[in-house]
Amino acid sequence: MGSDSPGMSNIDAKANGDGESELDAMLELLADRRRRYALYYLREQERAVGVDELTRRIAERDERTRARDRDRVRIELLHKHLPKMEASGVIERDGDAIRLGRSADSLDPYLHIAAELERPP
Repeated sequence: MGSDSPGMSNIDAKANGDGESELDAMLELLADRRRRYALYYLREQERAVGVDELTRRIAERDERTRARDRDRVRIELLHKHLPKMEASGVIERDGDAIRLGRSADSLDPYLHIAAELERPP
């Protein structure tokens, strides 16, 4: 899992004892709408989900995504978003299975606010 990834630290770890790095890491994770959409969906599930299911759910939620763009969403998920979330500890992956990780609770207040602001009409 991610604390040994270069440039990323577990969001539960507070650098310099002031918590500033923790907040920066949380906000960076939530800065991308597709990462937020993935986290919203994973938060609703009581089970691990596969990459294809998560891709489909993100694409359905993102009104800017057309059906032909799903491959791009999947590639971004596999090569950008999942590694970043795994490195921070907010998700855990076992092959194709993805679930919330041990650090996800740290994001919950921020994720709740973001979800309220992005609630579909």
